[in-house]
Amino acid sequence: MEHLIPHTLSILRTTPRRWEDLTASLPAELLRTAPARGEWSALDCLAHLVETELQVFPVRVQARAGPPGGGRPAPQGAAC
Repeated sequence: MEHLIPHTLSILRTTPRRWEDLTASLPAELLRTAPARGEWSALDCLAHLVETELQVFPVRVQARAGPPGGGRPAPQGAAC
């Protein structure tokens, strides 16, 4: 568990660079085109990742870290 947060942060830091590398040579229209009806385009996937990183991960990290000032609360309900 002690290695989980550093490992997760490493992945999150790598994600933007990987997307840049993967998309640098592709036409914008290709990024906006879904591979099949009902599937997400590469741009849809990227937007989902950005939204998740901005809105979901911070909440989960804070829940795992506990309240500011120390002490972890007892787990309640579903796991983070």
